[in-house]
Amino acid sequence: MPAIQLTKPALRDFYTALVQKPSAKVDASALDQLIAIVGDKKGGLFGGGKTSDDVAKELKTAPDLETRLAIAKNGLDATETTDLKALLADSTFAARLDPVVSNFLKALVGLEPLARIDSMSTTATVNKVVADPKSPEVQAAARLKEIIKSGKLQSYYDVMIGATTNPALKAEAEAIFNALPVVKPGMSGEDFVKAGLWTMAPRGIAEMQKSARYLPGRQVLVETTVYAKIPAGTSPHDSTNNGKIGSYDANGSKAITYRATMVGEDPANKNNFLVKVDGNDTPVSISKQVIFKHNHPHTVGRENIKNDTQRDIPWSWGSKWKVDYASPLAKAKMCEIALKMDEFVSKIDFTKTKTEASTGAIGVMFGRGDTAKKMVEMQKSCVETVFRSIDMKYPKGTPFSDAGRVTDNERDVAKQAIRGTGMCVQQSAVFGALLTPFMDVLGVDAQYRSGNCFRNIKGSVDNVFAPDYSSGHGWWQVTFRPTMEMTVTDRTWNQVNLPLDRAYGFPYGDRYGSSDIQGYVAKPVGATDVDVSGKVSAATFERQFSRAGDGRENHIANTQGG
Repeated sequence: MPAIQLTKPALRDFYTALVQKPSAKVDASALDQLIAIVGDKKGGLFGGGKTSDDVAKELKTAPDLETRLAIAKNGLDATETTDLKALLADSTFAARLDPVVSNFLKALVGLEPLARIDSMSTTATVNKVVADPKSPEVQAAARLKEIIKSGKLQSYYDVMIGATTNPALKAEAEAIFNALPVVKPGMSGEDFVKAGLWTMAPRGIAEMQKSARYLPGRQVLVETTVYAKIPAGTSPHDSTNNGKIGSYDANGSKAITYRATMVGEDPANKNNFLVKVDGNDTPVSISKQVIFKHNHPHTVGRENIKNDTQRDIPWSWGSKWKVDYASPLAKAKMCEIALKMDEFVSKIDFTKTKTEASTGAIGVMFGRGDTAKKMVEMQKSCVETVFRSIDMKYPKGTPFSDAGRVTDNERDVAKQAIRGTGMCVQQSAVFGALLTPFMDVLGVDAQYRSGNCFRNIKGSVDNVFAPDYSSGHGWWQVTFRPTMEMTVTDRTWNQVNLPLDRAYGFPYGDRYGSSDIQGYVAKPVGATDVDVSGKVSAATFERQFSRAGDGRENHIANTQGG
């Protein structure tokens, strides 16, 4: 019998078993047993009961400690609360507690808040970096979170950019925005937690950052000879030819195609990769440098990085805007994005993206099973959070009609994000500037791409990729690590996370990514970026084709007011 008085039989049994084993610890797995015991719930007059077994099943899919806490609280009653407090006060029990479990149980009964934890396992390690509630930055972030929930943040922005006049509100906004933490490139997941912006960092960031970018099975853009003709008598916008445009043709036009999958290294030429291009049973040998050119993540050139918070942001033809991540407006916008991301970030666990290869195969696969899909969806939700945080209109009319909206002559990225004006390349520049500080910790590789649109090919029936009647366009090509799934996010075409096949497919995708925006450069290829050993691969998927709506049909200029 326990030396302390416990009312609930299951808790008494748990304690008795614990004290009978001197080496027993109350770690993560034992915590789930405790949650199952106290999380059960007797059925009321109309039922609704929940057994310990029911709770145990819920815990198998609980992504984090906050979810576990909610499950436990849902079934906790006054008697169980008293029992848990008695256990926590018992020296024998307290000595067996893992620090994470101790904090959890105290949070459950209201003795202290739940700590911000980076990860938890059966050898649970407390993330020593937590948000200090006494820090002015953390307090300002908490206040900003309240303003976001109230739906009044735009009024604070408007008074700061001069769109409205309210001296008292402006003084309040200045005080809050000035006190906020700086969100800038190079931050770690722990930095976001310490700043009070994220409940916890994604688990397995270091593992993700060491994962291969170039591995068998992943989709890549390549330069090769492809089928590029429009059949005689058909319209350039006729989908009949979708199945051939961009597929391999030894006698075709040289172009960049998305219809390619990495196979491995070319044994006859170590400087090349073998790539399977649709339409050809034999893999094509492609220069590694060409593959890196069209698939490796971008950063702004060194000449555009002024210091750790100030950057010039190129958008086209040598033109640049500016961002100072330490300015009050930029801090507010970046913290707004980080706070809105938190619900998705807390569910990202890069340690769970691997799935074992099929029976008889060797190695590990970054798959598209349920777990991997959920992970990518969280990453996509973070990208969409950045996308939705931008309020910019396409230049339309002279003068532009919105009172208080900054024009495309305004060079401050933060002001442009709050109430701006710009074409495709300018809006993409703002999107990229806001996304950059999150890329490394979220596993988001991105390239600022530019190119022609298929709708402008006019008479180029022998080569739909020709630059005839060119009309330039700019967008971001995004790859999610470690699955290496590729998408396109395009501000002025109102598309976020559009599958690469659909974004680049002829004719409805209406994009041909032939170049990069001047002023952006590829990051150096890292030591772990290439793994063609066969020990790890990416799951391939069935080729998709563009469809109506994947082009510019919903262009922002067609839907905005003014």
